[in-house]
This record gives sequence, C-alpha cells and structure tokens, in this order.
Amino acid sequence: MSKQNTFDLIVTTSASNMTFSRENSDKSFKLAIDLLLKKSKQLIVIRDDPKGIANVDKCLAVEGNAQAGLCDSTREAALHRKDRLADIASTVSGVDVLDLTSLYCDADTCHSWINGVNVYSNSSHISKDFSATLQPHIEAEISDRLKR
Repeated sequence: MSKQNTFDLIVTTSASNMTFSRENSDKSFKLAIDLLLKKSKQLIVIRDDPKGIANVDKCLAVEGNAQAGLCDSTREAALHRKDRLADIASTVSGVDVLDLTSLYCDADTCHSWINGVNVYSNSSHISKDFSATLQPHIEAEISDRLKR
C-alpha cells in the first residue's frame, strides 16, 4: 500500500455548473476529500469563480471597457450555483477553502472588467489575463499553508 501523506499539499477545485444540481455529488465529494487527505498533509479547495452573464465576452466586445458595467452581473446571479465541493470541504477538519470571490465582486456586483482586465473569456471561464491577477493570491495562500 502507498504511504500516508505522500504530498505536502494538494490543491483542487470543482466546476459548480457541472455539479450544483447533482444529488449524489455531496457523498462523492466527501469520499474524494477523505481519499485526498490520506495522501496529503493538507488540502486546499478553491471555491469556483462567480459566473458571468450569458455571452459576457460578446457584451464586452460590443460595449468595450468604458461601458463594461453593462456586462456585469449581480452578486446573487453570479453566485446562484452552490459550490458543493467547497461547501463540503468547509466542514472537514484539515481542509482549507480558498474563496477568491472578493476579487471578482463587491457587495452587490460581480464585475466583468477589473483594473483594465477582462475577467471572463465566456460566461463560465475566466480569461487568461484575469487568471494571472489571481496568481499572487493563490501563491500566497499556498505558501502560507506550506509554512504550517
């Protein structure tokens, strides 16, 4: 059999648009978390990103960055799909959930254009440029966990 805690840290996530309505996903996610914790000292689950409006990429192409606010979504709409993996993970000892929502959204709005960067490449994927802005935040969290 393989050794316990083979890895110092495992980082994972799940696409909420694929699992939010699947009844058996909670049990499957709990099993997956338990298996991952047998292989790692620590586990980080990154909460899925807020979703953009339908055709957000086309909206930005038409409206441009000066009118990007027209392509934003309400926080409620962007977060309407529960991230079942992150929700389950938050109840398990030894698992940290990294929630980057505050980097996309304020109290009411999830933005499609932030600091001169297009957030979404389509309604369910973030852009390469925006993902680069998240890198320092994710790296800091990972570094912090590895120091524990």
